[in-house]
Amino acid sequence: LYEFKNAAQAKKDEPIESLFTKGDGEAYGIEFFLNKREGDFSGWIGYTLSWTRRLFEELNNGVIFYPRYDRRHDISVAVTYNATENLSFGLTWAYATGQGFSLPSGQYEFQRVGFDNSTNLQFNYAQRNDFRLPAYHKLDVSGNYKFTWLSLPCEVYLSLFNLYNRKNAFAYYVTSDETATSNSAYTSPQIKRITLFPFIPTIGFNVKF
Repeated sequence: LYEFKNAAQAKKDEPIESLFTKGDGEAYGIEFFLNKREGDFSGWIGYTLSWTRRLFEELNNGVIFYPRYDRRHDISVAVTYNATENLSFGLTWAYATGQGFSLPSGQYEFQRVGFDNSTNLQFNYAQRNDFRLPAYHKLDVSGNYKFTWLSLPCEVYLSLFNLYNRKNAFAYYVTSDETATSNSAYTSPQIKRITLFPFIPTIGFNVKF
């Protein structure tokens, strides 16, 4: 397996292979799946319990770490209800353990001498992926009504994406905020969050001809 080295940066006069380091990894787990296909109610439930680990001599001080895509629990539920021949409702719910990510344990500044003498802020990371994003989960609900109009098959549908407006975190990143002091400008790190899609209602009409 290959991973980017710490602070890897592409340089014009160096081969791309110099950005990577080689290590070992393992993944294991168990999966359950239950499916119902007949009757007015149909749907399925899936559950996965898994572990993914990595060991690289040059990363994380040679200590085992969990890669970003390691997720302990993953649950998905889908249900369809056919109320009548023309009217149906659907529901899907998903839950997953938050992905791993790294937060800095410290920071330092250095001056770019000989270029523009600007000061750059760098962060120190003690461990790789030692924190996790909050758990991901959301509920989607939909309704469909089929009918005939001018001898053409039509459908009206309503979709409610992320019904309870869960603000699922996609990533965290660290930025700096300079605060003036009596001696100099103190740079305070700030943790920012990027979230995925909020509650989105959709209504539509389909006609086939």
